Amino acid sequence: MLKLILDTNLFKRKNLKHLEDYEFSLLFENLYNLINNQKIQDVEICIDQMALLEYIEQIGNWYENDIVKNYNMIFEAIQRTYPIQRMYFSTKSDFIETYSYELLENLEQRSLKIIETIPKSQNGGISIVKVVEKTIKNIPPFDKIHNKDLKDAFISETINTVAEVDRNNQYVLITLNKDDFKDNVIEIPNYKIEFIYPNEELIQIFDIIKKYGSHVDDDIYYNELLKKERFDKDIKQFVEEQILNEDYYQSVPTIKKHNDHYQKNYEILDSNILKVNFYLLDDKIQHECGIEYDLNYRKPKILNKFISYIDENGEEVYLNEF
Repeated sequence: MLKLILDTNLFKRKNLKHLEDYEFSLLFENLYNLINNQKIQDVEICIDQMALLEYIEQIGNWYENDIVKNYNMIFEAIQRTYPIQRMYFSTKSDFIETYSYELLENLEQRSLKIIETIPKSQNGGISIVKVVEKTIKNIPPFDKIHNKDLKDAFISETINTVAEVDRNNQYVLITLNKDDFKDNVIEIPNYKIEFIYPNEELIQIFDIIKKYGSHVDDDIYYNELLKKERFDKDIKQFVEEQILNEDYYQSVPTIKKHNDHYQKNYEILDSNILKVNFYLLDDKIQHECGIEYDLNYRKPKILNKFISYIDENGEEVYLNEF
């Protein structure tokens, strides 16, 4: 089975909806639901304990700086003019303790596995618990200056340690931070680090899942693929530079849209050819157009462009000489 681990920057929420919000990023929740609904198979999404502790500390900082301090600042400004009763908040440490407990309960209810950094027991040597705590909170000697790579090292080595004793499963850490992990030395075959770029993260993760032999439902995969900016750019260029220049239309047609994207559907033809259909609206008539891509290339290659419409005699016209 593929054990999929998202780095902190991929599973964390940018903003909590409220103080009892225990969901992760939309990306994480989408993957979790797709796995639960069998749209992605032979994959388990896991959470690295070090990354989770780092996230909880970030939530604590958000609570202290964005909630408590902002409230106190607004309270002081209003109280100068209108006497009002002050609202008192828990301390950051108390909030983190409560939030951590509820978050872990939520993860357990959802059967989400935590890959543990901190051992259940330790005899002798430095205390891993204290080192991790100081690293998370940037407490000297593990301060911000000396702590640049230590958190990432803990995240990677946590997965490495578990993968080393669980050779039957493939462990993959996915991150946006290539610079932080690119020099990692991994000596076991069943642990890999995969780098993706911001935007269109979900389709990149689908590609990684398929790369390691796990299954993504075709409709889920291709409908997400068609959201890539490249396809809308190709359609726009085809319409503006080729269709309109050939004077097929007396008035300028519009490209049919859905949810801020051009409305598209797909067909998979022989030899891994993707046919992307879209529609032009010309006053009363909807015309079908399309672009065919060869998916055997890393960057899909355009093979054919076409436009199909009914002429004045009621006969279908199909043109693909573009």
